[in-house]
Amino acid sequence: MLHCRILTVGDDKAKKVQLLTAFKEGKLSQDYNPSFFENSTRVLTIDGTQVAVDILDSTGFDMYSSIRSSLYMNVDVVLLCFSISNKPTFRSIQSTWFPEVKHYLPTVPVFLVGTQSEKREEIGNIKGRLQSTKAALELSKKMKAVEYIECSAKTGQNVQYLFENAIRQVFPNKRVLSNTQQKKGESFWVIYVLVIVFYILFIVFLH
Repeated sequence: MLHCRILTVGDDKAKKVQLLTAFKEGKLSQDYNPSFFENSTRVLTIDGTQVAVDILDSTGFDMYSSIRSSLYMNVDVVLLCFSISNKPTFRSIQSTWFPEVKHYLPTVPVFLVGTQSEKREEIGNIKGRLQSTKAALELSKKMKAVEYIECSAKTGQNVQYLFENAIRQVFPNKRVLSNTQQKKGESFWVIYVLVIVFYILFIVFLH
């Protein structure tokens, strides 16, 4: 079984906890608004291969940058999260979270994630209340993020898609490896059958 570690970072108001809870347990209950996420592991099947995913969150460490560095150990993918209905959380990505991620994990793939995507339908962009998709895409390009994804813990939109794509970034050659292993197995059986055939022919020849 393959293994990877995914870390979400962002302000407390970025709705990271809701996103992670929705991924761990399925669609988030309408009357359940968690304030804390206990780091956990979930096993997924990606492209026919089982992957154990450690899910980590920076909530609770947001105000303690001196001890937050421990969260970045052995992380394979980072999700930079902001709420599209809370513009300060978007600004924090640029001023705090992305610079910190690049400091500790300069080569690790990152995704820019806009949470609460359901707000675009619920309230629209009245008087610019919501963070624009255009600005988010521009920031994603500037950061050289793998992708910008808007998702909703409330409706489940793009939650599974986000994490599956993040996992695929960790194992980009997984399919190739699987095919190689399969071909090795097939080669073994071909050789085995040929050996048996030659052995039978040899016995027949002796008699």
